[in-house]
Amino acid sequence: MAYLSKAINKGVFETVKIGSKNVPRIDQEKETDCGPACVGLVLRMTGYKDADSYTPDVLRGASQASSGRGYRPSARDAVGSGVSAPQINLAACMQEFAQHRGLAYDDNGTYSDNIESTLRDKYGFKKAKSGMDAGIKQSIRGATLAKPMIVNVVWENNAGAHWVVACGYDSAMFGHGSYLFSDPYYGAGWLQIPRENVGGNKQPSYRPTAQARGHLSGWYISV
Repeated sequence: MAYLSKAINKGVFETVKIGSKNVPRIDQEKETDCGPACVGLVLRMTGYKDADSYTPDVLRGASQASSGRGYRPSARDAVGSGVSAPQINLAACMQEFAQHRGLAYDDNGTYSDNIESTLRDKYGFKKAKSGMDAGIKQSIRGATLAKPMIVNVVWENNAGAHWVVACGYDSAMFGHGSYLFSDPYYGAGWLQIPRENVGGNKQPSYRPTAQARGHLSGWYISV
């Protein structure tokens, strides 16, 4: 990803200057709250009233109160960072207890159906729609700051998944077609997403850093 951003204001809510665009940013606070953070990014990008009052904590609560599979913390989120051995044991016990109760505690994060319902039912985005699109690379060319798309990333080597917001496309940026993303973890910037072989299928790559290697799975939420 080419980081051309210059911070305009700091804090949980940040806006970065990328070329001629002012791109909203929200830093996720938890290991697995990228989904709610992306909901907040949509609110900010589309000019939702008082969008900056919807903190990550409020957004997580909205996800948990909406239908579908809402935000679930990871074990590390539940016990905090810098965990000690006893805390790790506690996290394992919490998972075992949750599984015994049929809560699937280890099935953490936020799912597309919940992001859709949160946008539609909590924040009034009546056209919010989630789905799977085999041609996601072509579809997100229409994403803009005024009409963003939340898209799913699957990390390589079974390292989990992630939600990011696609919000721009330039057919000539850096001499190739490039896509503008606001990523709750890695930041905002332009990224090329060539199609690469993944498990026998060609998928659009997503590599915000040399170490972070994944691909777009095709799952999306449009507004």
